[in-house]
Amino acid sequence: MNNIDEQGETPDLAAMIAIFNCGGCDEDQKTQLARAVELLSQRMARKISARRGVRRDIRDDFVGDSLGILWCALGRYDSNKGPVGPWAWTVLNNDLTDRLRTRVGQPGPLPPDVPEPPQSSVSPYKGACVREERDRWEQRFSDNDMQLIQHWSTRDRVRLLAVSCLWHKVPPHLWQLWCEETVTEMPFPPSSNPGDDLRSWLCTLASALGENWESLKAHWYRKKAKLTTLEFIQGLTHVDL
Repeated sequence: MNNIDEQGETPDLAAMIAIFNCGGCDEDQKTQLARAVELLSQRMARKISARRGVRRDIRDDFVGDSLGILWCALGRYDSNKGPVGPWAWTVLNNDLTDRLRTRVGQPGPLPPDVPEPPQSSVSPYKGACVREERDRWEQRFSDNDMQLIQHWSTRDRVRLLAVSCLWHKVPPHLWQLWCEETVTEMPFPPSSNPGDDLRSWLCTLASALGENWESLKAHWYRKKAKLTTLEFIQGLTHVDL
């Protein structure tokens, strides 16, 4: 891969994104692209945060989420409309604007344009009725997925994987270690059966985490884009996060 230029962009990044959007990336190319996007997104997120003078906690969350934000937007990039850098800046800057609005009065209600999740479904598994997907659901995360998850904060790992019922895909010793850093009641999750009611599941998790269930729900909506960077989620055909 070519070196990163002064704008934090690789000269061939636009071409890499085009290949990715056409479905032509092999695993090595996808890993290479993820690294390039991570470097670009985090550098830009830091600059945007500094320019807008946001609080340190908001900045840290924003920088930590920047890879997921930009990765989820790759399908909307059109090289005919300009280089990657300005487009990425706009995507990240708009996301920061949205999260600053939702932070006012935290843990307040979700933004009005964010739809409520269907009450009949808690986890991706509920919608994955195909046997092949069930088999994948029961397997551990791939090495690539674990590397991505390790880049998340411990707080995000535990909350996102618990709410989405994916904790069983993490090696037990690692899950135990992460939980010990951030959970007030062990074992976690306190139940392995989420049932069919999302609110009840969030209340169960929030109680063990020592926080309000609405705060946990807001955290899920702000951070769930990270899940879509995982190969496991990308490979499912019956999931809409």
